[in-house]
Amino acid sequence: MAITNKEEGVWELDQVYNKINQGSIWAYTGEQGLFRFGQKGVWSAVPAPGSTVSSPTQITGGTSFTKIYPNGATTMFGAQGTGTLYSWGYNTYGNLGVNSRTNHSSPIQIPGTTWVAAGAGIFNAGGLKSDGSVWQWGYNHQSQLGQGNKTAYSSPVQIPGSWGTTADKYATTSQGGMAIKTDGTLWTWGYNTNGALGQNQAEAQLNETASPVQVGTNTNWNKVCGSSPSNLGAIKTDGTLWVWGYGRDGNLGQNTALFAGTNSYSSPVQIPGTTWDIVRGSGYIMRSIKTDGTLWAWGRNIRGALGQNNTANSSSPIQIGTDTTWEDFDGDAYTTIAKKTNGSVWAIGSNTYGQLGQNDTTQRSSPVQVFGANSSTVIVAAAYNSNFATGQL
Repeated sequence: MAITNKEEGVWELDQVYNKINQGSIWAYTGEQGLFRFGQKGVWSAVPAPGSTVSSPTQITGGTSFTKIYPNGATTMFGAQGTGTLYSWGYNTYGNLGVNSRTNHSSPIQIPGTTWVAAGAGIFNAGGLKSDGSVWQWGYNHQSQLGQGNKTAYSSPVQIPGSWGTTADKYATTSQGGMAIKTDGTLWTWGYNTNGALGQNQAEAQLNETASPVQVGTNTNWNKVCGSSPSNLGAIKTDGTLWVWGYGRDGNLGQNTALFAGTNSYSSPVQIPGTTWDIVRGSGYIMRSIKTDGTLWAWGRNIRGALGQNNTANSSSPIQIGTDTTWEDFDGDAYTTIAKKTNGSVWAIGSNTYGQLGQNDTTQRSSPVQVFGANSSTVIVAAAYNSNFATGQL
């Protein structure tokens, strides 16, 4: 199938995968001031596709959001404090959740007014509502929608169960998802790449599961960690962090030899410590803010995104600086963006497309400031080769 229109056309699957490395889609707006810095990918319409900016550039007009969920490739989701959820971008597989397969270059509301969390894979997505119901939609070739089949859905379909009601009880990836039930049990679904389902079975033994399966027997799971498709994690009520799946460049934090074949685990393994609070992974990097406000990272560091003033990989968590006022963060495979409690925004790592917001393309392996102290900063988020934040310069 040929590309008929770069903004509203349809691509074959291999074409889309080839374009992922070229950038992300960007078409997000907000009255309080949303700023983009980095590369804008091929699927959005405002401004022109493919543009890059090396210092924060405001995009004006439209709907104001309090949370953004980028998937780094094809679609974006924006949530409002009122419980409404919007989507825009590429939609061939119904991954916008709006009962159509038409691409949208501006936000369109997904039915419902009680959304508390969302997540986006490459062509699939999902969300959690305040009543504890989990919903999925989009591409389903690897059973990542948890529906007991491989049917694609262009509107949200529910996964049965009594799930937790807060945003930290749910996460989704391009190959599946995970969630915590009200009884404290942890469940996964989708494709089992390198043991990503946590079932103590190699990929060859359990290729995929089309319905949720329980991870172990523990009932004290507290928070899931948004992670890359093949490695996941979760935090227990005692503050301990557990990870599993594909381990490369130290991203599972087990202090193992880099590139060793035993770095992958099909059951949860603990990362030392009992004060883990927020943990997210992307590519071969995991990052965390502990309960004391310190910022940590581990895994791949070829562009300096671990913030250690070097480019050496680390298979154990290492602290970024000494500050104890970190509040939120995000990142892709090569760049980290984070904000402090005073609203200042900082970035680290690759800067090929100006995604550090420094008005240049020089890579940094230690944090550099993008925004100063700013009480209006409510969002920091990242996708391939781009970052964004709300606030006022």
